[in-house]
Amino acid sequence: MKDQQRPPLDHHDNCTFAVSVDWDAAQITLEGPPAGPAGGASLVPVPGVELVFDRAEGHLSQVVVEAGEPFGPVVPGEPVLAYLGRLLGDRVAAALRQAPYGTVSPIVPRPHPTVIAALSRLAGLESARRTTPVPCSPLWTMEAADLARQGRRPSALGHTGLPLPSVPAAPPRLPAASAGKSLSGWLDPALVPPGVFRYGLSPDSDLDIHMHDGEGPLITVETRLARGVGRSALASCRVRLVDSDVRRVLAVSSLCPDGLRARAELLAPVEAGTLWVEVVDDERRPVRGTRLRRMRRALRWADAALRAASRPTGLDPGRTDEQWAQLAALAWDRCRADWAAVGDTERADVAARLARHPVRCTRPYLAEATCDPAAAR
Repeated sequence: MKDQQRPPLDHHDNCTFAVSVDWDAAQITLEGPPAGPAGGASLVPVPGVELVFDRAEGHLSQVVVEAGEPFGPVVPGEPVLAYLGRLLGDRVAAALRQAPYGTVSPIVPRPHPTVIAALSRLAGLESARRTTPVPCSPLWTMEAADLARQGRRPSALGHTGLPLPSVPAAPPRLPAASAGKSLSGWLDPALVPPGVFRYGLSPDSDLDIHMHDGEGPLITVETRLARGVGRSALASCRVRLVDSDVRRVLAVSSLCPDGLRARAELLAPVEAGTLWVEVVDDERRPVRGTRLRRMRRALRWADAALRAASRPTGLDPGRTDEQWAQLAALAWDRCRADWAAVGDTERADVAARLARHPVRCTRPYLAEATCDPAAAR
């Protein structure tokens, strides 16, 4: 399979990174171009170093170095300096060594191209795994381990190191959600336990929401479960109807599992405001305001756009390249609308550009290029 992985830092090679010291946290930060509409993907390649990559374009956005105990002396360790010197260049290591003793001018990292590419893809893999429709595939762990080796050994990046299995029989297509009236609902990975729910290809297909007329407005909510999830995993999870304008819970219900699906029923009052259906891991969680909720949904739409851009045929073998491209463009446009609604014009503009000219196709992660039909059901 031809490797279509895009190299990170392709058009950010000459970007400068500001160096700052947080004395209370005993951290040194290198701050580069901010993460865009898809947010950042974080990775800890070695103890004491956190790298943050832009999820949409792959470039390095931030480096955080642990340099001691909080409120103690700020002294970066030599193993950390040696690692970052090999990865980003000797000037970065020198700037980190000097930072606790005075102001350091902005620097231009010179990353090792193959190693940084492997680390960027590994960070993206960990982010994509949180919302994949196939969270239980062992191929996630296999590919992550291979990328971690590539991140340590520059000469190993020329190939994936893993055979690409043949594509099995097609899994069923994901059903689209049907929302009653103006209700919106989706799965926010920050609100639910990992590995329990099966996400859709877009936020619109995470939950099936229906409004039923009767003596009172009854809302039914169904979601898909990952394989092997039992009742105990759902014990603390609740479905809530919330008015995020006033941050109030209007109705709450537990989830009743039935095979690989779970269902909840909400008897909801007729309320004005911005109503959302959400799944949470604790019904006592504070309700998020509308602005934060839209920011989180923008990130989820961006996640859907990136997945569609990789054309993961294992998730939907019947979908054509043109249809994947259309889904990516639609998802970026929805992402744009949410960023615009919260007043973040810069991220909205980038999302609009990506809707018109998406990032070029990257190869899908192995677990999504070839998935077990049993895991997809």
